[in-house]
Amino acid sequence: MLIALALWLVPQASQAADLSAREIIEKARAAIAKDPQALNKIKGVRYELRFTDPEKKPLGLTILDEVGVSRRQVDYNTDYTLENITASNGLEGWAARRNLTNGQGESKIIGFAQVARMREMTTDELSFFAAPAKEIGSVKLIGKDKVNEQNVYALEYRYKNGFAVTRFFNTENFKLVAYDQKTEAGQQQRQKVEEFTTEGEVTFVKREKVFIDGKHLLNVTYEKITLNPSVSEDIFAFPVR
Repeated sequence: MLIALALWLVPQASQAADLSAREIIEKARAAIAKDPQALNKIKGVRYELRFTDPEKKPLGLTILDEVGVSRRQVDYNTDYTLENITASNGLEGWAARRNLTNGQGESKIIGFAQVARMREMTTDELSFFAAPAKEIGSVKLIGKDKVNEQNVYALEYRYKNGFAVTRFFNTENFKLVAYDQKTEAGQQQRQKVEEFTTEGEVTFVKREKVFIDGKHLLNVTYEKITLNPSVSEDIFAFPVR
């Protein structure tokens, strides 16, 4: 869900798929909710995540709020002495860094490209695999492949301002197996799903491994997931005018 990543696909190895993108999406949404229409009632999600390195050494904590087109990510280091915030209300965005031991820090406006990426990423994640509206993006079935020793369908979601994610769904149960995205630095990042959890009768990823350019970089655990959280719009706005 949250940490977006890379396109690591080998089209030459793909085979012709026997289902359409629309049919795969319907089955994938049904795999995470008994009533897929109920997913449309989820307008926001808060995630609390912990990160460890490949040897399970703690790396930090992240709190991510996604509501509508607004996004706010707060990162803490392992001893909670540093806080980094990146936020956008869909139109403008900002970033802040603060030393929690002395209160010193700084804030800055972020550029349009990053704001657009955050808006498209949030729209995509809150759509729960649904195809984007034609005016903002598209979805394409690439074909069949094999990921994590599982046969999968590969679907590429692409948005008009450049954000793209390729998701791999198991061909039998249509559960999410992995997903690829480009990082802002242009690296190839893949998140492999290790475990699922249920919140409000909706299935979410519980644990995953993150790979950058094919190298296992870290592990992610989604410790708490809150649907339709009560958050003020002010948390997405620049704190000082």
